Amino acid sequence: MLALTFPSLRRAEGIVPWDPQRLWRWASRGTTSFEASAAAEFILALAGADFLGSDLASLTRLLCAFSTWSDGDRAAFFAWARAPWWPGRPAAQLTARQE
Repeated sequence: MLALTFPSLRRAEGIVPWDPQRLWRWASRGTTSFEASAAAEFILALAGADFLGSDLASLTRLLCAFSTWSDGDRAAFFAWARAPWWPGRPAAQLTARQE
């Protein structure tokens, strides 16, 4: 599971079993580090959580996350970025050219 490759999310609520609302509450409660909140937001965005807000705001937080993520969190992101996938979408859809 991608979320568990982020060291800052290994103890997050809502990962196992998967519960996006619970993960969002965990990440938003104010006692979670920015690093963990940003990692959770990235995972939720991939999962298609529609309660995150605008794409621009999510992108801005992702860029800010790089300044606080540990080497392990950045490595987890880069591993995903080398072979990106989204839950529920066949790999063929991700690599097909849009004409």
